[in-house]
Amino acid sequence: MRDHPAEEKKELYHNRTVIYTTSSELGFDYLRNNLVTDIQEKRKQDYYYAIIDEVDSILIDEAQNPLIISRSSPRAGNIHRVEYQQTTKLANSLIEKQDYIFKSKEKELWLTKKGIKKSEEFFQINNLFSFANQRYNFLLHNALKVKHIYRRDVDYVVDEARQRIVLVDELTGRLVPNRVYGAGIQQAIESKEKVATNSQSKTIATITYQNFFRLFSKLSGMTGTAESEREEFRQVYGMEVMVIPPYRKLIREDFNDLVFWDKESKYRAIIRLIQKNNRTKKRPILIGSPSVEISEHLSSLLKKENINHAKLNAVNHQQEAEIIAQAGQIGAITISTNMAGRGTDIILSEESKKVGGLLVIGVERNTSRRIDNQLRGRSGRQGDPGQSRFYVSLEDELIKSLQEDLGKYFSQKYLDELFHRPLSGKIFDLLFSEPQEKLRNFHSTLRQRTLSYDLLINQQRKVIYNYRQKLLTNTEFAPMISNKNKVDLVNKPKEYPRSLLVKEVDKF
Repeated sequence: MRDHPAEEKKELYHNRTVIYTTSSELGFDYLRNNLVTDIQEKRKQDYYYAIIDEVDSILIDEAQNPLIISRSSPRAGNIHRVEYQQTTKLANSLIEKQDYIFKSKEKELWLTKKGIKKSEEFFQINNLFSFANQRYNFLLHNALKVKHIYRRDVDYVVDEARQRIVLVDELTGRLVPNRVYGAGIQQAIESKEKVATNSQSKTIATITYQNFFRLFSKLSGMTGTAESEREEFRQVYGMEVMVIPPYRKLIREDFNDLVFWDKESKYRAIIRLIQKNNRTKKRPILIGSPSVEISEHLSSLLKKENINHAKLNAVNHQQEAEIIAQAGQIGAITISTNMAGRGTDIILSEESKKVGGLLVIGVERNTSRRIDNQLRGRSGRQGDPGQSRFYVSLEDELIKSLQEDLGKYFSQKYLDELFHRPLSGKIFDLLFSEPQEKLRNFHSTLRQRTLSYDLLINQQRKVIYNYRQKLLTNTEFAPMISNKNKVDLVNKPKEYPRSLLVKEVDKF
């Protein structure tokens, strides 16, 4: 649907009973349809029944992601790109713990007295926190946030060819070129990475997946990992989760995690396993990593050992189909972010089946148990043999607080002896499931709050869209046009008043 011309799309919506498209394109078509300035351009869009593939990804993981249509607004905030560049220089010159304090866990930061003085001298102002100087405070706060919180090859990548920043979806690892950060963060990142800083844009239409799919009279979908979100599907969407047993019996072996004290030990163990596999069975291996950064690091370690492998992440996503097609062949080593973690069949060769099928290695636990299960699910499909195991270190982001707690209560000598070999057992599965469950509950609560707020916005959206519809179909304009605009309508085409009015509505 994305590449269809406007007229062809209109014909499809008018004359087809079933339309196959992506969720984002369908949502954007809804927004575009409510921004037309000529009734002849309006498409017939009915929302009777939606069948969503990977339904938990769309209605749970991406539920809060807004579909946004924006318009470039060079005057937004009246902040020039040079100011972003200068502020980036200032942020890079400030020293953490001397000029400012950053709390990584809370993702909070503030300037010290020394940092405030340096900043005021840089901007040549007297009071950084006065109302007159709020722009400088805004710019500096964003530049410091970008310095510490927004990471290259994790949260975004730099498209060197096009000289632009492209965001990475944290759950799928895929690029989302139509998504940008708001509140000046996008511009601060562009300045940090020395690419062209675009002017801030003004949002003219937006809707979340939550609210868009609630427009449909009936909703259904399919996925292999919806059971844990049963209650949210019922409460938010009125959908019941029904578990369908697999067509062929699952014979995949899921081993307990191997737990290491630090990341370096974990990576060494993964490399040794791959080397041993290459000398013996040569079974295909899929290594799942939570970010582009980690996948690139693992790739560099394999290159040092002269181990041939394929890499699939947001940097080289164009080769995804080709890489996946080869991932089930004998001896294939594939490193991937979560972009290959769902909805992908890795077809095994007969040789690969004979040596035990696909081995899935998780480099660390994900923030969601569902995503862990999606990675495991690349192996053992359609009754094929396979195995899966997660390699976890106490330095991993999800559980590094556990390392800190152990350090408080036990001597380093004892810990060295304890982790002389990797630990394993069901107890660790329980330990790691606790922070995952806390995050699951936190995100679920956040989605409920967002929905409650967005329902108010949705009421306003409906009022505005209904009013636009009346303007587009109304033939009497005089009562609706102010005196100052009536003069402008002399010798104008018949459709000019209609177009003028709806554009005035869109400004609000």
